[in-house]
Amino acid sequence: MKTITIIGATGNQGLSVAQTFLSQNWTVRCLTRNPSSPTAQSLAQQGANVIKSGPERPRLPEDRDGCRVYADAGAAEVMEYIEAERGELAAKTSYIMLGAYATNPLFMPRWNGEVRRYQFMVPVKRGQMMPVIAARESTGAFVAALVGEEPRTRLLAYDAYLSMGEIVDIWSRAAGVEAELVEVDCAELNRRFGIPWEVLDGPAFIEEFGYTGGVEGIVHPSDLRGVVRTESFEDWLRKRDWEEVLKEGREELESVVHAG
Repeated sequence: MKTITIIGATGNQGLSVAQTFLSQNWTVRCLTRNPSSPTAQSLAQQGANVIKSGPERPRLPEDRDGCRVYADAGAAEVMEYIEAERGELAAKTSYIMLGAYATNPLFMPRWNGEVRRYQFMVPVKRGQMMPVIAARESTGAFVAALVGEEPRTRLLAYDAYLSMGEIVDIWSRAAGVEAELVEVDCAELNRRFGIPWEVLDGPAFIEEFGYTGGVEGIVHPSDLRGVVRTESFEDWLRKRDWEEVLKEGREELESVVHAG
């Protein structure tokens, strides 16, 4: 039986990966700082081997024969380190870069009482292309697809690849309410809503360099050998209480603003 070890198995990405591989009858080892959490306990009940990890960053695996590594390319420094310093390990490592979360509050509309409609106030242009993924639901399927690919594959994983204008149109259709796109710069979002600059660095980078700017050799889901079947962004949104999605997004953004 094949074995997969997942670091951070109780988060959105890790949980999706764990449940996908459990459903495929792999031996699943889940590293988590809190094995007594409800999520960790649920994984254990599903058959995962839940292991407590310390507060320090887990070590990368040794360069063992038969070992394959699937790393989150969102942590760019990890990819750079593996490629520059761990040559043997790099030869058997694949990377996954997730698209923007469907639940990312920066790309959700706000109600504007003055104009009586929802507005997407974003620091990117209407034509800017954005990969969108429901990380909790879809990450596992893409990692499973990487198993069938050659090492050193660099996958941009997404459920839909849309322009910002298309994202606004989908929200309007799925929610049944009128919404519009308002292009603003990062300085205005910082001044009006107190969004920290470190949070706004991401959209600013995307606007200037594109979502995968600087990362070479990226492949898209359509380039993979197998077909990855996930819900489209529109189907995902239609199945949810969009007002609750907005509420959770506001709460998440407020927590970031207050922490900053």
